[in-house]
Amino acid sequence: MCIRDRLALRDLFLARPSLDEDDETEADRLLARPTDGVSDPYRDGYATSSVKTCAKHVCVHYVRSGADAPPSTAWAKKTLSVMERVWRHHVGKLDYRKPARDGSRGGNKKFDVYLKEIGSDGLYGYCAPENRVAGKPKQASGFCVLDDDFARSQFARAPIESLKVTAAHEFFHAIQFAYDYTEDPWFLESTATWIEERFADATAPGAQEAMRSMGMSFWNPETAEDGMLWREAHRLRKHTLLTWGREDRVNPLDGAMVALKLIPKAQLHVFPNCGHWAQIEAAAEFAEITTAFLSRHVERPSREPKG
Repeated sequence: MCIRDRLALRDLFLARPSLDEDDETEADRLLARPTDGVSDPYRDGYATSSVKTCAKHVCVHYVRSGADAPPSTAWAKKTLSVMERVWRHHVGKLDYRKPARDGSRGGNKKFDVYLKEIGSDGLYGYCAPENRVAGKPKQASGFCVLDDDFARSQFARAPIESLKVTAAHEFFHAIQFAYDYTEDPWFLESTATWIEERFADATAPGAQEAMRSMGMSFWNPETAEDGMLWREAHRLRKHTLLTWGREDRVNPLDGAMVALKLIPKAQLHVFPNCGHWAQIEAAAEFAEITTAFLSRHVERPSREPKG
């Protein structure tokens, strides 16, 4: 079971093409879904038939009896509700890609999450890549497995809090697999940990009101609070590179025009077919643009008119 710790399954999936026949068979067993049954020698297969509850984007699979059963149907539905909130935050609000489709692997085209007793193995959850996307050699579909109850006796905190942080973290791995499942493990884990905080901040009481207030302060200087950093942007005298995604729904492209106007020596690069996180969605181009800017740019004297 320890092989299922966080990104170990990603590494196994990555190595699978180079394995011999016997090792490839073992890899397939390790990468199996819980619904693949008791034939899984690593004990992650359900021992009884499973059921599922689905919403707009996600299906949660679980069993009604045995060690893997959640404490109640209500908990399974609560898990589904949290997963849908995570989807709306990561994909809807922050504009990340949807996880790659798995066909109808879980019974339909929705993203699949499985509840399983894994807390006894010291795990909160994991997400595994499953099938490469045709024509996209670095993209893969996947699924997630979460602990069946996040019992306080195992995790030393309220079950709902463990559920929220784990759902935010693990679902982000499924999103990462839709960009590049071969990415460095440190990067995958650090950004998944970062998204936990973003999700917590976005769903905390009063968070939406605070976001609306911040947005007003950006677009309407008359309502700005003292100390807002954007108000000091005009003081920047160094050459500045601004990068923006054309399809950014968090800060639309109009916001780039505001920054471009405020910063005297700013230049703007707009990434096509890109949302809010250009450094991830267009990583190669972003690295090329920023490296060129930092390594080749030469400060030139200001041409501001003399008074």
